[in-house]
Amino acid sequence: MFVKGDRIVCPDGHLRTVEGMAPVPPGESAHVIVEGGARWRAETCLRANRTDIVEAHRRCRAAAARVRTAPDPDDPEWRGALDELGRALDFLRTADPVVRLALAEDDARAAAQAVHPGAHDFHPVHRSGEDTPSGWSFRTGHGSRARYGVVALTAEVAPVGLYEYRTTAERAFLQAVRTDVTCAAG
Repeated sequence: MFVKGDRIVCPDGHLRTVEGMAPVPPGESAHVIVEGGARWRAETCLRANRTDIVEAHRRCRAAAARVRTAPDPDDPEWRGALDELGRALDFLRTADPVVRLALAEDDARAAAQAVHPGAHDFHPVHRSGEDTPSGWSFRTGHGSRARYGVVALTAEVAPVGLYEYRTTAERAFLQAVRTDVTCAAG
């Protein structure tokens, strides 16, 4: 079913790498073994290799085109396309790192705007040496009333507060993240 090195989406919604398949006793269902030794029933996992992600994008585009071109909630074909679009997007949210990051940014923006209405001018905040942002800095207000804050990748507005300068808000956020990691490790 799965081979060593396959990327799969497990039932808990996490993306993992396959180590191999477990031996299948007669009458039992197949189990896949992932990194770290955890086992999952194979039929509950979805393959998430590059070709699977590309195919999900194709299904997503086709379903979106059907939904967009002739919207009719009473048409079973239209409802089916809408369901397929939802399934493809749910898969891509977990399996495709680009989609996952884009959706995380959307969630983070919404969280920042819920706490600070009018939050705008979002910029990624990176820890040194990392490609994926830890969060996004944002601005509230304009001109001399502008203040800056940060919302984390997890869509939580950082409790470091609002600062006069973007760089100060970003440094405070990164220092708080570094402190949390150090405390958890120690």
